[in-house]
Amino acid sequence: MERAVGLFVFLATLLLVAGFVYYVYQTAKRKGWLVTKVEYCTSLYSAAGLKVGDPVKLMGFDVGEITLIDTESPDGVYNVYVQFSVRAPYFGYLWTAGSKARVSSDFLGKRTVEVTKGTNYVPTHIVWQVSEQTPQHALALPDLKDKLFLDVLELPVVTRKLLAPSFVLEDIGDLAALVARLQDGTNRLTRHLLARFDEANRDVVVRYKGAARELRPLQLALVEEFTRLIEGPLLYDAAAFDGVALTEETRRLLDPPPQGEEVFRVNRLLLEQAYPQEINRTRRFATPLVPLDRDLLERLIDASVPRIRVVDRQARTKQVTYSWNLQTSRYEPHTASTRPYWLPPDETPTLSDRLDLLVRETEAALPSVFALTNQVAQILDKALDLTANADLLVVQAQPLVTNLTVISANLTNADGALGRWLLPADLHAQTLVTLTNANDALTNVSAILADAGVMLAAANTNLTLLMTQMQPPLQSLSIIISNLNTQVEANTNFVGTLQALLLHTDELIQGFKRHWLLRSAFKSKPTNAPPRAPSGKAYRTPKGALY
Repeated sequence: MERAVGLFVFLATLLLVAGFVYYVYQTAKRKGWLVTKVEYCTSLYSAAGLKVGDPVKLMGFDVGEITLIDTESPDGVYNVYVQFSVRAPYFGYLWTAGSKARVSSDFLGKRTVEVTKGTNYVPTHIVWQVSEQTPQHALALPDLKDKLFLDVLELPVVTRKLLAPSFVLEDIGDLAALVARLQDGTNRLTRHLLARFDEANRDVVVRYKGAARELRPLQLALVEEFTRLIEGPLLYDAAAFDGVALTEETRRLLDPPPQGEEVFRVNRLLLEQAYPQEINRTRRFATPLVPLDRDLLERLIDASVPRIRVVDRQARTKQVTYSWNLQTSRYEPHTASTRPYWLPPDETPTLSDRLDLLVRETEAALPSVFALTNQVAQILDKALDLTANADLLVVQAQPLVTNLTVISANLTNADGALGRWLLPADLHAQTLVTLTNANDALTNVSAILADAGVMLAAANTNLTLLMTQMQPPLQSLSIIISNLNTQVEANTNFVGTLQALLLHTDELIQGFKRHWLLRSAFKSKPTNAPPRAPSGKAYRTPKGALY
């Protein structure tokens, strides 16, 4: 019995422990205790509506929770420091560009922290295995397409052109300030640089007014043109860079003028020092997490780079291996002492703050409203006085209206009342006589035109009759010509026979003229005597000229 009771107690204890372990496992799984978490932080103006333990959302999912809420330093820009964790794999959606900590509030004043998905550059944390390799050894790595370049170690003095693009979008620190300076046409440096811009890109920069649809073309134009400026001829001009504070290193590089790829480095330094707030400093490293290929490795070998860090995408770990450092702009090993990654805030005021602001604005606007109502009352009073004066004016205008009625009645008479009013009596009589004569003349002209019309109608009738009578002779002539044509076509020798008959007749007549008996009948009658021939003697004029 004791053995059975001991076995029962042992089994009950075992079941109790198993149930407790299962409960702890499910709780840990539900709250994310067994998954990798990454700490982030942000800064806010107010902690109202937030408390430790509140969920953090991403695209509508609960991806973490708030772990710490504290005050910032008194001289800081923000007032509240908020730290929160994000579970795997959701922190892979957070990148160095585009990710923000958005704080929104509901109707009851409850506020929620939501992180947004990144859109550009590199992830804030990586979980792949990272190894150090020499560029020569990296060339022999298998599956090179699955390897990524992280950064270089012990970078020698090389130009930026050798390892990375000359200019990328992330190099622009303050886009609005850069555009404002490039649009300043009075600056000599601006005119010097814009003269080297492509015409289309220069128009994009000069005409930019801040519209959202113009932002992307502006960014592309700036990246393209600054890349061309850096990789082109030397930018330095003593007059253009007169007001720019160049460092001693830059001045040393300018004397003597640089050659080859050293020009790229000097051009980059000139632009950074000409726009210190608008353009970020030169990054010493190539863009991280780019695919590792033979071309990049050969360039690293030519630059005498001793060692590089290589990311193996096939070797995924359960812990964060490297995190992005905002101060150094590079990946650094992730340890327990690594500070949380700071996300820029996107904070909206609470509903109470909005209502309070609305009430204050309403109170500030009330005096103006009251003044406006007073002005409206004054306008209404003046309108009342105006209507009273209008009534008096109508009463005074009644005689004038009566006179106008009489005049209009006289002018509307059918017997030419307006003409009798405007024309004197003698001029009116002369006008009537002139119009009567003109009417008679027009009547005579109308009669002449009527007679001419009758004559033209008769001529037309006679011409029509003549054409009708000529039609039978013309038809007969057409028949004769047709018959003659038919006879000629039927007898092809008719023309030849007629021609021979004419020739023989002519020969007969010529024979008659030569015959001794008949030639006397063909003698020609005598004509007048011919004129005498000139004697050849020339007569002279009194002046001796021949004529």
